Amino acid sequence: MSISFLDSNLALLRKRDPALFETILSVQPSKSFTVIRSRSGHSSLMYCDVAGNKKQIDSNYDPVDEASRYMKRLEVGNYINFFVMGLGLGYQVSEIIRKTSREAKIYIFEKDPELFALAIREADFSSVFDHPGVRIFIDTNPKEFGTLIDHENINFTLNNYCVVEHKALVNRNIEYFGILLREIENYFKESRINLNTQKVHSRLYYKNIFNNIKNLKDSPGIVSLQGCLADIPAIVCSAGPSLDKNIQLLKSNRENFFLIAVATALKPLLKNGIEPDVVFSIDPDELTISSFDFVAGSGKAWLVYNAAVPKPVSDAFPGRKIAFDLNISLAEWFQKYSKEKGNLGKITSVAHSAFNFANYLACSPVILIGQDLSFHRHRQHCLHSFYYDENVCLIKRIDPIYQLNRLKYLGYGQNLTQCLDVFGCQTTSTLSMESYNRIFSYSIDPSKTNINATEAGVPIRGMKTLSLKEALF
Repeated sequence: MSISFLDSNLALLRKRDPALFETILSVQPSKSFTVIRSRSGHSSLMYCDVAGNKKQIDSNYDPVDEASRYMKRLEVGNYINFFVMGLGLGYQVSEIIRKTSREAKIYIFEKDPELFALAIREADFSSVFDHPGVRIFIDTNPKEFGTLIDHENINFTLNNYCVVEHKALVNRNIEYFGILLREIENYFKESRINLNTQKVHSRLYYKNIFNNIKNLKDSPGIVSLQGCLADIPAIVCSAGPSLDKNIQLLKSNRENFFLIAVATALKPLLKNGIEPDVVFSIDPDELTISSFDFVAGSGKAWLVYNAAVPKPVSDAFPGRKIAFDLNISLAEWFQKYSKEKGNLGKITSVAHSAFNFANYLACSPVILIGQDLSFHRHRQHCLHSFYYDENVCLIKRIDPIYQLNRLKYLGYGQNLTQCLDVFGCQTTSTLSMESYNRIFSYSIDPSKTNINATEAGVPIRGMKTLSLKEALF
């Protein structure tokens, strides 16, 4: 051990990350790893198991050259963002720093605290700890990746990133790093979908935000409702094809639950004589307007909305609308000059925002129906939804409805994915729907009762699957 390395590394670490500094002070260096001198004279890491079997972690010849050649293969000079899996003695990170600018963002994940405690005794980490873009995570829960990267979301999504793996260390903790790598892939898959949605609808977002200023000013916010329905059952009704088979069950016990409908499910519910308590709308495109019947009205339901919705939607509920804050820069700027409406956190779909709202009200249990997240015979929506009615209007002798559904299905092309449904059978979903499924899973509070009573489609991890009859009775 070099006392000079330890002292200087700790001094820099204390300045860089006081919390990590305090944690690592009490950690003893690993006895499973040893540091030997390589033939080039550089320190090299070796692992020794309980049986005395040794395995070289770094090159026994020249670990610096090994790291340099690996960085050359990855073409790290073409990137400004990095995720490093396994720190070791820091050779790979040092090469990234040498080949990139001070503007680079370098997120380092090391599973073993004891290995990190050993490394700062045996190697000079001054260039790593002194770099402004370096962040180090030791034995961090990989499931929390999203919260670690959220503030750099746009940068990493737009500018891409490079994953650098210390293969020997990754293989030693393959389960941990496997989960982390999947979390990274899924997070940015969702982030790209969200960014593309905002890009496609950017003009509509800004147009609708400006048009809704007066309605927003006059609308109370959800903030006044937080926790107001503690332990009251809530049903979040979406418009998946499975809704056809169990929508009538909602009538039988209607007075015993709070019914939240996504906009697309409003017409099917009203057609079956069922009035929701609230209807949720967040989408900016003009198709949203088709979810509402401006002639027959929406019963006694209240609208829960944000600034993105088309103005005709918010206009259609005079005295019966509640707003929540929208996480778009222009809307956030307006929020500085108006009262806080309340925030539902990170949301990417209307069903997910409705689910978050049920939890915001402290409802329990929260029951999902019509949340198929997959196709049923090439169909994505239930009867009487405007998507389905749109196809009905196009029916002619040479284009029956199953053909129209099939053409729409095939239009998803490479975005189609295969997965297992709640019955263990093969079904088809899309990248977007898979993304929504994961977001539901991330939103689940294990201490709360959440039930997926869709009775079809893809299961949601972490959510109990029951039939609607079981959930209601």
